[in-house]
Amino acid sequence: MEQPNRSGLRELQIAQGLVALRWAAIPILFGFSLLATHVFRMSFQITPIYVLCCVLAVLNVFFTVHIALLSRQLVLRRGTQVLKRYLLSLISQFSGRLRENGIRSMFGLPRAALKITGALYLFLLESLRGVRFNLLSLDNIMHTQVIMDILMLTLLVRFTGSAESPLIFLSVIPVIVAGAVMGFYTGGAYAMLAAATYLALCLLINARLLTHIKFYGPQIGDLSNSPEWAISSFFTMFVALLGTAYLSHSLTSIFKERIFFLNQLLDKNRREAVAQVNVAEHVQAAWFMLDGQGTVLKYKRGRVAMIPGNLLGKNILETVPAFKQYGMGYVIQSVLTGGRPREIERIKFQAGEGTTHTLSCRLIPLPDSEKRPLILLMVDDITEPLFHQERVEELKHSLDTAQIELEKTSLEGKEANQQLMKTLKLASERSVEIQTLTQTIKRLESVNGGLETQVASLQQENAGLKSSNDALAADIGYKQVILEEVIELLKNSTQLDALAALIERRTKTLFKLDHTCLHIFRSPAAPTRLTEILDTRKASPRLLDLPRKNPKVLEPVLNEGQPVVIKAEVHPDKSAAMTISSGPVQRLVAYIPVRHGKEVLGMMMLERYGQEESPEKMISMLTYYLSHTAIALKNAIATRNLEVQQQTLTHTIKSLETQIEGFLELSRITPDQSDQPYQKYLRALGRICGAVDGIILRLHNDGTAQPLARIDATRPLAMRPLEEKVLKTLRANPAHKAVIKEASEGVTLLGYPLNQGQRLVGVLFMQVPNADPGLLGIVDVAAKLAAESLGLFVLNEEKELWENFYKANLTA
Repeated sequence: MEQPNRSGLRELQIAQGLVALRWAAIPILFGFSLLATHVFRMSFQITPIYVLCCVLAVLNVFFTVHIALLSRQLVLRRGTQVLKRYLLSLISQFSGRLRENGIRSMFGLPRAALKITGALYLFLLESLRGVRFNLLSLDNIMHTQVIMDILMLTLLVRFTGSAESPLIFLSVIPVIVAGAVMGFYTGGAYAMLAAATYLALCLLINARLLTHIKFYGPQIGDLSNSPEWAISSFFTMFVALLGTAYLSHSLTSIFKERIFFLNQLLDKNRREAVAQVNVAEHVQAAWFMLDGQGTVLKYKRGRVAMIPGNLLGKNILETVPAFKQYGMGYVIQSVLTGGRPREIERIKFQAGEGTTHTLSCRLIPLPDSEKRPLILLMVDDITEPLFHQERVEELKHSLDTAQIELEKTSLEGKEANQQLMKTLKLASERSVEIQTLTQTIKRLESVNGGLETQVASLQQENAGLKSSNDALAADIGYKQVILEEVIELLKNSTQLDALAALIERRTKTLFKLDHTCLHIFRSPAAPTRLTEILDTRKASPRLLDLPRKNPKVLEPVLNEGQPVVIKAEVHPDKSAAMTISSGPVQRLVAYIPVRHGKEVLGMMMLERYGQEESPEKMISMLTYYLSHTAIALKNAIATRNLEVQQQTLTHTIKSLETQIEGFLELSRITPDQSDQPYQKYLRALGRICGAVDGIILRLHNDGTAQPLARIDATRPLAMRPLEEKVLKTLRANPAHKAVIKEASEGVTLLGYPLNQGQRLVGVLFMQVPNADPGLLGIVDVAAKLAAESLGLFVLNEEKELWENFYKANLTA
C-alpha cells in the first residue's frame, strides 16, 4: 500500500538510523566486557573486544561519510561531467591562491585535499552506478551494513566464548532491521546467515581448528565439546530469528498500511478544506447549506459581509425576506423534486447599512452521506457588474456618435488634402521637367561635336564591315540550317536511342562524313567512360583502332571536354594529331564531346577521307551543331531517368501499401486462448517485415521464458542457443535492442525487449535477410506494437488471476 520512494531518501534515513544504533552499541559492548571481566571475573580477554570495538567505530565513521556522499550523489544531475568540472575548479582555485598568497595558502591544503578526496570518491560512486552486486550503491547500502554487523557479531562471539557467549542474542537486531526494511525473504536469508555462522564457528572449535576461548571460569563445564549443543542451538536460533524477521516484516507492513490510509485521509480533509476556502473566496456574498424546509445547516459569508450573521438553524426565507418575495420557497421545492440546479437573478436586497444590492442566487441539489436531500445556495452580488454594464452601454452610444462626427470631419479634410497634394505634385513635376530639359540641351550640344568626328570614322569602318558581312551571312545561313536540324531533333527528344541514331544520320549528311558514331555516356566517372568507349560495338573498328592502342588520346575529351582531331597537321593547343596517310588520299578522324553547359553528355566519333581546305572551321561548325543537339539529348536523358524513377517510386508505393495493409491487419488481430496465442499475430508481423523466422517469448515473474509462437512451423518452438544468449543480454539491458549477423544462415537476427512501462514482459526475435535502415525502422514500429499487445495480454491475464483470487478469498 506504500507508494514507492524513488528518490532514495527513505533508504538513507534508515541507513543513518542504523549507524546511530551502532554508535550506541559500541560503548554498551565495551561496558559489558569491562563488567564481565572485572566485576564478574569472566575468563575471556578484554583486548580483542577493545580492538573489535575500535574497528566497528572506524567502519561506522566510514558508513557515516559514505551515506553523506550518497546523499550528495542524489543531487547530481549530469554525473561525471559535473564532477570533472568541480575537480578542475578546486585545483584551479588552489593554484590561484598559491600564486596570490604564496606559502600562506598551504594552510588551506588539508581542506582542499578533503574536498578533492570527496569529489574523487563521488566520481567512483558515479562510475559504479548501474553495476550489479555493487555493495557501495544506494540500493545495497542496507545489505552491506547488515552483513557487516553479522560478521562483527560473529567475531565478538568468537572472542567471548563461542558456544558459551551470550552476545549471540544480539544477532536479532540486524535480522529485525533486514526483515522490517528489506522484506521477509531477505530477513529470512540473513537469519539463516547469522545462524549458519554461529554453527560453523562452533563446529570449527569442536574440531580443534580454532582455539576455544572460555567465557566462564575453569570450574564450569565446556559447551564447545558438545556438537549436539551447537546443532540444537543452530536450529533454535534459526527458528527464533526467522520468526523475528517475519514478525518485524508483518508489523512494518501493518504500520505502512495504516500510515498510507492516514495520509489518504489527511489529503482528503486537506482537499475539502481547500475547496471550502476557494468557494468562500470566489463567492462574493455567501453560500448556505439548506434542508428541504429552507433551514440553514451550514453557511459561510464571502468577502462582502452584507448577509447578516447568526443564521445557523434559522429559516433562510424568514431571515431574508427578499428571498421569500422572489419565490425562493417554490424554487427550493422545484430543485428537490426535479434534481436539477436552478437560478434566480436580480433579487433586490437591502443591507443593514441601508445600501441596496442586486443578488444572483444559484440552487444546487446536494445529497449528504445519509442520502438526505440538501441544497447548496450560492449568492453572488451582481450590483457592481450591472452598474458597469449600464455604464458601458452609455459609453458605447456616446462613442458611436463621436465616431460618426469624426468620420465626417476626416472625410472633408482628406478631400482638401488631396487637392493640395495634386497641386504641389504638378508644380514639382513642371520644375523637374524644366531642369531636365536644360541639362539635356547642354549635353546634346557637347555630344553633337563628338558625333561628327565619329561619323567620319564609322564611314571608314563601314567598308571593312561590308566585306566581313558577306562572310558572316554565309556562316549564319549555314548555322540557320543547323538550327532547323536541331529543331527537328527536339521534336524527337523523348526516345534516347532513336534520337542518337537520328543525330548520327543528320551529322553524316550535313557535314558529308564517311562514318559517324554517337556514344552517350552512362557513368559520370572518366575511367568508366573510357571503358564504355573502348568496349562499344556500335562504332566502326577503324574509329577505335588508335584509342585502343593509346587510350591517352581521349583524355582531352573525357577530362577537359575538348575535341580531339587526328589529321596530317599537329595542333598541340587544340587537339592531339598524327599523320595517317596512304598515297594522295588523307584520312581525318575526330572525337568531339557533346556538351550541355559544363556537363559532357557523350562523344561523337567521325571519319572522313579526302582533302579538306579548312578542317578547323568544319570542326567548329560541328561542335556548334552538337552543342545545340545536346539540348535534345539532355531532354531524352532526363526523360529516361524520369521513367526509371517512376518505376522505382511505383514499386516503393506498392510495397508501402502492402506494409500499411499488414499493419492494419496486425492491429485487428487479438491473441486467442490456444497454446500459441500469438501465432497469427507473429505470422502477420513476419509478412510485413519479410522475416525468414521469428519467435515471441513471454517472461514470467519467476524468470522463466514461455515461447508463445514461431513463424517457421517446421522448427521446434523452443529457443535456439543464440536466441538464449541474446535473451540474457536483453534482460541485462532492457532498454536496448540487439542486432546480430548470423554468418551461418546469411540472415540478421533482431532482438527487441517488449517492455510494459519499466517491466520486461517479453522478447521478440526476428530473422530478416538484410538489415537496411528502412527495414529496421519498420521492424522497430512492429516491435512497439508487439510490446503494447503483449503488455495488454499480460495485464488482462493478471487481472483475471487477481479477480479469481479476490473472489476465492471473499467466498472463503
